[in-house]
Amino acid sequence: MLFVIIFFLLIVFTLSYFIWWLIYRKAFKSKKKISKILVFIGGIGLIIFFYTPYSNYLHPSYWQFREICKLDPEIYQFNGGKIDEEYYNKLLKYFDTSLDKLDWEYIQENLFFN
Repeated sequence: MLFVIIFFLLIVFTLSYFIWWLIYRKAFKSKKKISKILVFIGGIGLIIFFYTPYSNYLHPSYWQFREICKLDPEIYQFNGGKIDEEYYNKLLKYFDTSLDKLDWEYIQENLFFN
C-alpha cells in the first residue's frame, strides 16, 4: 500500500512539474527554474481535481436524469407519446439546441455514415 501511495505521488508531482515546464518554457519562453513550491501546489491541485467526482462536471442532477429517462423512446411511446419533432426538441433541449437551430447543411456535408 505504501508503494502505491509513493508511486501515485511520484506521478502527480512529475505531471505537475511537466505542466509547469510547458507553461514556463513553451508558453512564456522563460529560462527560469521551476519553483518546488509551485510544483507542490500544482500537485495538490491535481490530487484535488483527480478526487473530484465526475458527477460534479458531467452527470445531470437526479431531476434532470429523471426527465431524460422519461424521454427514452420505449418509455415515451409506452406513455402515449409519439416520436416526432416535439420529442427530438425535448431531447436536444439538454444540449441547448433544437431542430430549428441545427445547421443541416453542415451535417449533410460533414457527417456521413459508412
